[in-house]
Amino acid sequence: MYKIYVGNLSFKTTEDSVRSLFAPYSSKPEIIMVKDAETGKSRGFAFVLVADEIEAKAAMSKLNGSRLDGRLLMVGPAGKKGAARPGPGQGPFGPGGRRPGGAPHRPSHRPGRSFRR
Repeated sequence: MYKIYVGNLSFKTTEDSVRSLFAPYSSKPEIIMVKDAETGKSRGFAFVLVADEIEAKAAMSKLNGSRLDGRLLMVGPAGKKGAARPGPGQGPFGPGGRRPGGAPHRPSHRPGRSFRR
């Protein structure tokens, strides 16, 4: 199975409409609509599982930038879980803004001091 990310979905988009969008590219696409745990409403993206990489590449190349329910879709390969973006407080130096040696990142000037000499 090959996993495809489908983003920028309308909140009114259904599994059936995503399935019919992918039907020309895969014989049996499996749709996973991501919903909010508390409200049960769509979070605006889904994953589509297709049989192989050939089907996935064909679907991604044709459907990326296409419209569904009035929205331009972002369609591409699904990344590995946890590899997307750093979380809050995890800038370019990792958690807490620390540099590789463990020293905290410090601004190039001292707070409260003027740059004038």
